[in-house]
Amino acid sequence: TARVVRDTARGTVTSGAGGSQTVLVMLQVRRGPTVRASPDAVTFTMYRTGPVPASQVVRLTNDGQGTLTGLDTVPGLPSWLTASFDPRTAPEALTLQVDSAGLAAGSYTASVIVRSDAARWDTVNVRFAVRGGPSLVVSSDSVRFRADSGGAVPHAVELLAANTGPGELRGW
Repeated sequence: TARVVRDTARGTVTSGAGGSQTVLVMLQVRRGPTVRASPDAVTFTMYRTGPVPASQVVRLTNDGQGTLTGLDTVPGLPSWLTASFDPRTAPEALTLQVDSAGLAAGSYTASVIVRSDAARWDTVNVRFAVRGGPSLVVSSDSVRFRADSGGAVPHAVELLAANTGPGELRGW
């Protein structure tokens, strides 16, 4: 017979060979190491023409018993996402960084799986929102001037320019 009480299994074994004897058997069940990532989801947002967002740090802890060893991330992340262990605090910190090079405006997602050779794995979900940047629109796509050599200077033509996108136009 057996019953489980607080991670401990207790039971008896009865042998019937040459008489019977009852022996109390205790088996303590412990959870092995378990990788726990906190937070388990991060979001990055940027404008295409803006600066790259700051990296974000995910704390990795052992949510079980025993020792976490051999921490790593599963290969196959998209090109816009890098995941690395902070060399000063590894393996307790996972640094995530995004880069919008080559990406159109839109929403991108990925999962970073943190694995260990001695533990259950955990996943960090990453969302990256790339927003369109400022957009310069001019009231005309061409202007034509006509003047005779030695003649009067042509009249000025007024063009209107506007930003039709989010963010601020700079340097023009």
